[in-house]
Amino acid sequence: NRMRHYAQAIPAYRKLIDMKSSPVNNTYRLGLAYYNSEQYAKADSTFLKFEELQPDISTGYLYEARSKSALDPDGKQGLAKPAFEKVIAKADPVKNKAEIIEAHQYLASYYYELARRTNSKSALDNSKMSFTRILELDPTNAGAKEALTILRQAEAPKP
Repeated sequence: NRMRHYAQAIPAYRKLIDMKSSPVNNTYRLGLAYYNSEQYAKADSTFLKFEELQPDISTGYLYEARSKSALDPDGKQGLAKPAFEKVIAKADPVKNKAEIIEAHQYLASYYYELARRTNSKSALDNSKMSFTRILELDPTNAGAKEALTILRQAEAPKP
């Protein structure tokens, strides 16, 4: 069982970090072990430490966002929003295109749900902007195409 292996690795990574043995790499690995063993709150705090060590690398922000997203599965609290925004700001658009698309997918859904709950035009515009950005990065993304079509039809004036 893969999850059990990650859980068993946690004490070893913690000990290595305490011994100051490759703290950057072992902090990242500890975060992954927590994340992959579904200990999302611990993963989140570990990735926050990793970000302090490596503030310009998008991977820490990505896993922070994924951890927060798991802690807020319906996205109503928007816990993952700031971390996904950092992914977009920090990630290399060529090397990390999939990460940026994932971030925009979260933001598009977050803003759509916010617009639905609050009837906010600016939230709806932000949702459309994220879906548009997904299509700029991946013109074949069927989900983004369909979402934009639905959003535009919903906004079209009724005859």
